[in-house]
Amino acid sequence: STLLAVASLMVPTALAIWRLAGALNLLQLGDEEAHYLGVEVAAVQRILLLCSALLVAAAVMGVSSVVIFFLRRNLAKEGYDS
Repeated sequence: STLLAVASLMVPTALAIWRLAGALNLLQLGDEEAHYLGVEVAAVQRILLLCSALLVAAAVMGVSSVVIFFLRRNLAKEGYDS
């Protein structure tokens, strides 16, 4: 179930970033130049901030689920002492 949750965050976010590839290339020129070339700089920056936050949330969910799995498995062993 964790894999499904992580994938449901990562796949749409990765697709959104992929669709913004052209705008990202123009943003490398600078905000003003990208604006002159037709990029809505503020909107693209907000979307990228949201996408990066979603990707970080997915990574945290994935890592924490692995850590919790191993902690539960190790603590449930008979005679576990460390």
